[in-house]
Amino acid sequence: MLFQDVNYCTNFILYIEWSFTNNLNIDFMKTHRQSFFILLVSLITLLSLTHCKDAKDTVVTKLLEAEAKKLNEQCPIQLDQVTRLDSCKVEDKMRFVTYVTISFIDGAMFSLDDFTRMTKPSLVYAIQANKEMELVRKAGVVFVYSYRDESGKLFGNVEITPDDYNAEVNEENKELVSSMGEEDLGLLLKSTAAGVQQALPMSIDEITTLQNCSFVSPKTLFYEYTLSMKKSDIDSNFTSNMKKELVNGVRGDRDIMSMLDAGVIFSYKYNDQDGVEICTINITKDDF
Repeated sequence: MLFQDVNYCTNFILYIEWSFTNNLNIDFMKTHRQSFFILLVSLITLLSLTHCKDAKDTVVTKLLEAEAKKLNEQCPIQLDQVTRLDSCKVEDKMRFVTYVTISFIDGAMFSLDDFTRMTKPSLVYAIQANKEMELVRKAGVVFVYSYRDESGKLFGNVEITPDDYNAEVNEENKELVSSMGEEDLGLLLKSTAAGVQQALPMSIDEITTLQNCSFVSPKTLFYEYTLSMKKSDIDSNFTSNMKKELVNGVRGDRDIMSMLDAGVIFSYKYNDQDGVEICTINITKDDF
């Protein structure tokens, strides 16, 4: 039970690093696929009968407004463990704005320009690669994703236009991390650690508490746990068993693996109830 509970928490924290920018538009489309595609069938039919561009834009805008109204009636919607869809609206013509709150992120560490530079390439790729969004692309909809942290701090406002998603597809932007430079990756890790730190201490199970989460330059995320046991009472195989659990929990998760491939190191320190170190486990790409 101890291994399973700690491993669950570890995977949850790792999940934070990428979920706030990883294909939000795809999750959004899957959640509301049926109503949205009824909308788009109507949209394409009407467009085929409408030859004036202004009239077409008006038709699309009206239909988007109807969809926004349906979604807002269901909001807030928890898309995943850290991402909440708060609301959406249509601004001007053909401009669909989605408002999102992200947990465990310190928004004060980002400038709007930094966040856009870091995340826009992967968001554009997600729209380009999703066949289910072909009709949306043809309609020329502009997508805007507005991100706030739990304190309400606006830290991201990413606009994606037809010029963006009609450009040539760059496969290097498939994963969030692979599209980032070294400096941006470090900023993302540092912000994640700061966001998690605000929620600590975090009880994992009846004997395990996450006490610290910090960023160690250039690419290490450090987690420190306390077990409410004496070191002398802990199984001698704790270190080897825990590392197996951690590795198995990450294996097959392409997003976390992409971070490891980029050189990120996840370091876990376990102390006993008296602060005596039990072990430190490092997970790198060489473990896979």
